[in-house]
Amino acid sequence: MNDAFGGRCNIWDRSCDFRNPCLCTGLRCSCCINCTNQINTSCRDRYAGSCKKSCDETELEIDDCKAGCKCCGCKISQMCLDAGGHCIVGRKGCNGRVTRCCEGKNCYCCIPKTCRQRKCCTFPGGRCAKACKKGEIAEKGLCSKDCVCCFDDRCPDSPKCQALDGRCVESCEADEVSVPWLCGGETCTCCVKNNCNQTKCCGAFGGSCEKFCSEGEKPVADLCQGKCQCCVAVLIATEDKWFLLEIHEKIKTIFS
Repeated sequence: MNDAFGGRCNIWDRSCDFRNPCLCTGLRCSCCINCTNQINTSCRDRYAGSCKKSCDETELEIDDCKAGCKCCGCKISQMCLDAGGHCIVGRKGCNGRVTRCCEGKNCYCCIPKTCRQRKCCTFPGGRCAKACKKGEIAEKGLCSKDCVCCFDDRCPDSPKCQALDGRCVESCEADEVSVPWLCGGETCTCCVKNNCNQTKCCGAFGGSCEKFCSEGEKPVADLCQGKCQCCVAVLIATEDKWFLLEIHEKIKTIFS
């Protein structure tokens, strides 16, 4: 028997964890390895562990055994679990508090830093976290540094809203225009940031370059840049201006 590998040379044995033909001599012979038979003082002394084929959920898997076997050590304690921690090898690499609540000389319990809950996040229905889960939206500035406020995404983005570089939410910011029928949900609206540059051509018609025209305004294409359109108020438009608009549309039709 080879204590270093925990194996025995034979022709066939179904009880093996692994088989290695390179560790034995003789025709059709191979080493039948049982991981629990490996004598590994490093795994025992440093991590309070033993060699196994696979580790259970309370143990840390450490590549310190041979022939495919794993050193299963650093068994987690209930105190570490209750604190939301997990076992690590060594003190480095833990973004939080380190304790000795895991078994093994080189094993430590890493308790990650948590985000302190703040009323300005929890009152409207959110929670402070390092990162939001799938189906949540993140709002910065409502929690402490390095943390975000996570809300359930009740207004998923729609392709029509995204086409205007907008976002589907329940309320818009002061510098955004609300387009309510582009998003699903009774309380959702498409908020489009009004970041259009005014052009002289649009100003000549008495209009302003906007992503979306308000009620009482007529949109005129090709007078502004990008996805912006020239919005001209219908009530204040003179006959001369609408005449110019008609000419503009006819010219565009001829050369399109």
